[in-house]
Amino acid sequence: QLRYSMACIDSKTIRAEPTLPEFDLPAAVTVDRDALQRGVKAADLVADHVRLRMEAGADALVIEAEGDTDAVTLELDGDDIEVLAAGEASTLFSLDYCKKLVRTLPAGPPVTLDLGADFPLILSYELADGDGAITRMLPPRIETCLPHTKPVPHPFSTTPPTHSNHSRTSHHTDPEFPPRLTASRTHPRSA
Repeated sequence: QLRYSMACIDSKTIRAEPTLPEFDLPAAVTVDRDALQRGVKAADLVADHVRLRMEAGADALVIEAEGDTDAVTLELDGDDIEVLAAGEASTLFSLDYCKKLVRTLPAGPPVTLDLGADFPLILSYELADGDGAITRMLPPRIETCLPHTKPVPHPFSTTPPTHSNHSRTSHHTDPEFPPRLTASRTHPRSA
């Protein structure tokens, strides 16, 4: 005979349900999970990011990705979607996070997507024949452009620097171009 006893869970250690921020997003569409997965899988073939967009007044959701040499576009309309609000929306998302999120969607119930311009994606769907509902949020991918940096020679090098952004060191003497990363740990020996 096996006996097992468990301690009760202290109610003070249970986290409260997080409160999602309220967004007034201009576009909303209900889409079939399989159609959404098809678009995400196609984007995965060419890039590491995916853009979801709708145009104001349009009856289509566009899933697109652009890599270094290839691009893919999937336009979902007609039987694949039901447009709830056709506003202007376009946001870029990390494909890694988007794949993980879409992979966990259950088969069967449609998924409602709320979109904006560079806003998080809000996904919601029902479970257990409407007895439960889940709302998930995917943050947008933020792209920043680094200003062009001047190549920096290594302090002990006799060759001129190349024009690569990968040659940054901490031994920089030009005050106009301060170093952004420390890439060298060379310490001269004392004689």
